[in-house]
Amino acid sequence: MTTRAPVWAALALVLGACGGPGRTPPPEVAPTAPRTIVVTPIPVPPGVHLSFVQQRIDEGTHRAQIRVVNGTGRSLHVRSVSLDWPGYPEQLQRVDYDVPAGQTVDLRYRLPPAVCAAAVDRAPMVGVAVTDRGVLRRALTDDGVRFLTRIHGTTCQARLLDAAATVSYGDRWRPASRDGRPVLLGLLVLTRPGDEGAAGPAVGVTQIEGSVLFDLSLPEGGDAMALPPARRRVALPLLVRDGGRCDPHSRGQSTQTFLFRAFLSLDGGPGISRLVPPSRAQQRLLLRFLDRVCSTVER
Repeated sequence: MTTRAPVWAALALVLGACGGPGRTPPPEVAPTAPRTIVVTPIPVPPGVHLSFVQQRIDEGTHRAQIRVVNGTGRSLHVRSVSLDWPGYPEQLQRVDYDVPAGQTVDLRYRLPPAVCAAAVDRAPMVGVAVTDRGVLRRALTDDGVRFLTRIHGTTCQARLLDAAATVSYGDRWRPASRDGRPVLLGLLVLTRPGDEGAAGPAVGVTQIEGSVLFDLSLPEGGDAMALPPARRRVALPLLVRDGGRCDPHSRGQSTQTFLFRAFLSLDGGPGISRLVPPSRAQQRLLLRFLDRVCSTVER
């Protein structure tokens, strides 16, 4: 008994400190469950599927991709790819790429010259892949059809526009002032190619865009009938303002300073985007104008 007394006394002191009269027992804390994030991959449909896509960085170019979806249980070696559609006649292009099982891969493809004819719209759009399992031909997915239809339509409209008119700037730019700030007054010139008196579709200017450093506008707004069918040349008033960015970072880091863009329509149709960069001499003039504006702001 004498050897156990100190143990029981110590235990009584501990119990009294934890739950004796007038003392609040510590709150029970639930154990924290480990936080787990589960990412569920998008399932790949069974079989091999082909489609068409164009990345944003390739917009406005001939660069595109043939999408290969390998929903089989083993790797697929793709030797070459193409489209089978009259709008872009079949032209096999070598890729030599292994598409792993269960993966989706976009393989580089350069669009051949477009065939712009009404009949192509009724033809099915098919992707072609020459593989280690033979030649695979698959109807494009709905997304691929939308991509290809839009790109083909834009290309053919641009071709019609090139035949209808060229777009440039006039040689003379006049300094002026609007709302107490310097501006430049210039001209946006539409010229119909071909012989004098040659007629063509009506060309309208629906919008014009500058860049982060230069704001371009037509003082009278868009003109749906800028170049009538019987006219060969027309010059529209053009107003250039600064973009309100005089800080050194904006001026030094601008990579698309002179990628100005006009949206033109044919016979009242939808606007077609057209890059209209100024000449080197005009670029120097615009930079001098920006220097003058920014020096005024700094004072």
